Amino acid sequence: MKIKYDYILIDDDELVRMTWEFNAQIRKHNFKAYSNVKDLELDLVNIDVETVLYIDSNLGKDEAGQEVKGEILAQKIFKQGFLKIYLATGYNPEAFNHIQFIKGVINKEPPKEL
Repeated sequence: MKIKYDYILIDDDELVRMTWEFNAQIRKHNFKAYSNVKDLELDLVNIDVETVLYIDSNLGKDEAGQEVKGEILAQKIFKQGFLKIYLATGYNPEAFNHIQFIKGVINKEPPKEL
């Protein structure tokens, strides 16, 4: 049986992840945070596709030293059946209007309500 989280965050910034984890604990949300793409990709087969995913646009560098973009990860995840994908970024949301598989763009604040 796949795990249904209220939401998942993928962000390489430890402080952002800690803030979201604290928020989830207070609100009793079923939440998981990932610091890198590799760990998330290993877990995806165990995660229910109804889970809401929040992805930072800049996810640091991969093992080869290449910049990892959240938009690219979002596209891969979308192709695996996940439809509730948001970018959590400080960039202007209009910069992502052309990306059809993203449901929306939010700032780095954790969700208050489900």
